[in-house]
Amino acid sequence: MNGLVTPGFAPLLSYISQARHVYVLFCQAILFSHPGDFTPVCTTELGEVARRAPDFSKRNVKVIGISANGLQEHYNWIKDINEYGGKVAPTDVQFPIVCDTIPACSQVIY
Repeated sequence: MNGLVTPGFAPLLSYISQARHVYVLFCQAILFSHPGDFTPVCTTELGEVARRAPDFSKRNVKVIGISANGLQEHYNWIKDINEYGGKVAPTDVQFPIVCDTIPACSQVIY
């Protein structure tokens, strides 16, 4: 998937600090694909990924989540991930989660 460019669509993202197409420029990226928000394993996985953000950052790796749910569900899920993950250690999801409700992005990747 090196150099993969998604088709001409602009997915909604739960969080992004830079332009969508620049977010993973000049770095490696890990895409976490999950069938839906609030599933137990997905919640714990993304919580652990959020806690390991400094490890990914020092290796120049960006993390992106993807799920079939919409933007508001993602915001609620991020809050849930942070609260549940906070029982283990401080957790703060700061990576985008793609709202793949169509699912255009998933079809390109798989």
